[in-house]
Amino acid sequence: MVYDFMNSLPNIIQEDKDIAHWEAWNKMSDQRREMLEKTEQIKEFIWMIENDDLRAFTYFIFSQSHPSMWEIPSSSSGKYHPEWENGEGGLIRHIKAVFALCMTSLRRYGYSHESPGDANINAEMRDILAFSALLHDWGKNGDPNTNWGKHTTKTHGEDTAKLIKEELLPKFIKLFPEINNKEELENLVDKSCFAIQHHYGVWSKEKIKPDDEKLTNAARILQESDYYSSRKIFSSVDEEEIKKICADNSPVVIKRIG
Repeated sequence: MVYDFMNSLPNIIQEDKDIAHWEAWNKMSDQRREMLEKTEQIKEFIWMIENDDLRAFTYFIFSQSHPSMWEIPSSSSGKYHPEWENGEGGLIRHIKAVFALCMTSLRRYGYSHESPGDANINAEMRDILAFSALLHDWGKNGDPNTNWGKHTTKTHGEDTAKLIKEELLPKFIKLFPEINNKEELENLVDKSCFAIQHHYGVWSKEKIKPDDEKLTNAARILQESDYYSSRKIFSSVDEEEIKKICADNSPVVIKRIG
């Protein structure tokens, strides 16, 4: 049975009627619609992204996913991640854990809604971290359309960032003229992709350490979150606690507090 995309889209996009009615969603192939259906697993995480354009772009990227992304373990060899991040669906569990750690780190780095300073800067950091955490391993096994394999690629951070910036973003902008602010979207994606590119730190081509001046705070937070979520000292992950962390940092909750 083909996924009834248009009837389900309002549920996936929740209350965002503008995004739900952008015309190009109607032109998606059955495969892309089926991939978008998979995002139901992480929709509460995607909805942490406050910027409408960036949130829509996130849905678009996930619609371009390789089908096995939702099923594969976090580590193809099983060597570099704890047991709970391996097995079927392990990569998605890893992404959720990294996301929660990024949200937790907002306070430590002074970007939470409780932090002093510009609330817009804090909100931008939350969006950048949410986007980069969700997509840092999106190309874990290669290009989903042309070069997806059975094993983790050693350059998946750099490759994923390049694919998002140079291929998917121009395609999204072309397909969806309803975008509110193209320049702002490009700026957010650029900052997010820098973090994605450097998320595995000293194991990347450039071997950049966390204290390197080249890194942005978003890159540092993502790098640290990815590292600690991958340590074998953690034998399990509490999904209810992850959901609570996300709820506490939700832009909807923050607006209500404010």
